[in-house]
Amino acid sequence: MKLAGALAKQKLVWGPCFDLPPGTPPPPKLAGVTCTKVQVPRDWKNPGNGKIWNVKISYVSNISTDDPRHKGTIFTNPGGPGSAGIQLPIMLQEGTVDLKPYYNFLGMDPRGVGESDPATCRVTTTEPGSIEALNKIVAPICAANEDVKTINSQQTAYDMDFIRGLLKEPKMNYIGYSYGTWLGSTYASLFPSKVEHMYLDSAADVTKPTLQSTQEFQYVARDRSFALHLANYISRHDDLYKLGTIREDIVKRYFAATAKLDPAVVKTMWTLDGGLSGLANNNFIKVSANTVATLVRMGEQPAPAATGSSSDTAQALIASLDAVKADPETPPSVKQTAADASAAAAPLVGTAPDEPKTFDFTDSQNFIRCGDGQWTQGAGYYASLATRMRTLAPLNTQIGLVENPPFCAFFPTSNLNPVAPKNFPKVLFGQSEFDAQVGYESGLASVKGLPGAKLLAIDNEGTHGLFPYGTECFDRPIIDFFLTGKLPSKKVTVCQAKPLPGETTTYESGNQLDARGRGSVTLLPRTPSQTEALSALRKQLDLAIFDTTIAPQVRQKFGDKGVEIARKNVE
Repeated sequence: MKLAGALAKQKLVWGPCFDLPPGTPPPPKLAGVTCTKVQVPRDWKNPGNGKIWNVKISYVSNISTDDPRHKGTIFTNPGGPGSAGIQLPIMLQEGTVDLKPYYNFLGMDPRGVGESDPATCRVTTTEPGSIEALNKIVAPICAANEDVKTINSQQTAYDMDFIRGLLKEPKMNYIGYSYGTWLGSTYASLFPSKVEHMYLDSAADVTKPTLQSTQEFQYVARDRSFALHLANYISRHDDLYKLGTIREDIVKRYFAATAKLDPAVVKTMWTLDGGLSGLANNNFIKVSANTVATLVRMGEQPAPAATGSSSDTAQALIASLDAVKADPETPPSVKQTAADASAAAAPLVGTAPDEPKTFDFTDSQNFIRCGDGQWTQGAGYYASLATRMRTLAPLNTQIGLVENPPFCAFFPTSNLNPVAPKNFPKVLFGQSEFDAQVGYESGLASVKGLPGAKLLAIDNEGTHGLFPYGTECFDRPIIDFFLTGKLPSKKVTVCQAKPLPGETTTYESGNQLDARGRGSVTLLPRTPSQTEALSALRKQLDLAIFDTTIAPQVRQKFGDKGVEIARKNVE
């Protein structure tokens, strides 16, 4: 607080978070929800320079801080990096009724994100070419920008501790998803004595100096989810997808069929119809299965070629999908997917990639992930990586998710991720075996590398962003941790996944994580309001995945208009 100087004396003015029509009472879920903007030093390394950022936060008040039952305020982050977090606590606390009577919840749009002040670097270029060419121009300019240099996890961690102090909360309680695990670990490394309870869900490898290794392992993790988890599911439902009953043969058939299609058509199909989101959320595994089945049928019949323009790509995709719809042998679920994807692609006809000239660049995702620590610089390393990934991650390579090279390859920084101190607090992690966004091994490495950390793992689960999951085995230890401070006794506790959609049994997709962790799945009872809240929570996490994984692919081919169209399909 002393670092902030006069800002430590600011009075927070709370008001509504969302605009409602005049005279409209807020819905029940917004009762007790208020928002404000907090002024924070722009640069915590030089807080006396007079410059500030405005950071927007939301606060869900469930219990008076004077009530003896009050245990604190749980800060939250949905990930990204670069995802807005104002709505997350509203839905999270509705889905965790065991915690709601004791905790208030706080969300924030971190500096540079959402409705908080953005950092902007102005770029002048007539380069309409590849993403690599644009990155080479834009990244060094942004890396040298003094405001951009303050958009990183360490600065945000100081914001969090400052807000904690303004709220007069003696300790930090925190739940973070995906990148939010990296942010939480950064806070715990900088302020270990201030952490009360911290749960990190779907974790990056927080023991590494940068996010680069987590990003690169994502390629392998997503392909593993496709080739084992998804393909196994398809093999058990030959009645729906008509692709056979042997997992290995389905994978081979997919790649053989899609090799006959224009690569841009394949990429557009995956990114447009929600197939990638289905890989990251087991609730939508049927969407991914239908994407695979549709692409196989597209490739196994004559398909029109695309000349390379975005409009041609959309037209070629529609023509192939129409052929699939017309084929009497196409299974009903695949016909429906083809019809939906064709309708979604129709507005893309006539679109074109944006051609940048002079523009303001406000990409907080890249500012944060590149500014948190030095990535390997230059194009050479990433060209070699892309070559290796053709074998290790053929699906990622096909869809264009292997960055060659990424923005961070041209973004020099002297910032270093803080090393976890010896008094790093006790932290609980949660990880799924087939997480396609961050590999299971990332969470395992974090737990092994941090003193006192414990892991809850879910065998045969592929969802990214787990809690509240809905089983006693997984949710209860997290709830008990926040209520009592007690962690599981074992370093790693393995729970069993819930059955996948349309199934009543949980099947083994890969190697069994731990024989002692297997058993029947005891579901937690859910009220209708909880079910609605959990659905909304899952939707926000899915949109975070869309914004950080899918949107860049669509934007590259179809510009901002294409992203707008694709996002509506995900919503």
